[in-house]
Order: sequence, then C-alpha cells, then structure tokens
Amino acid sequence: MIDAALRDLAAASEDDLDAQIEKGEQVQRTLQGRLSDLGG
Repeated sequence: MIDAALRDLAAASEDDLDAQIEKGEQVQRTLQGRLSDLGG
C-alpha cells in the first residue's frame, strides 16, 4: 500500500505542481493511516 502510493508520487508529472501536491497528500494520508493502525 505504501509502495504503491510512493510509486504514484514518483509518476506524477514534474510539470504539474497540482498533481504532485495531490499525490504527496495521498502519500501522507496513507502513511498516517498505516501508522495509526500500528498504534492500535
């Protein structure tokens, strides 16, 4: 799940700042969700 989010971030167009921001926010949400799962 995290690897897929990071791949999506890497695949975002370098010329499209909005896409990079969106993908970065998706990675952040994914990481936060996974970390909260670990916290129980």
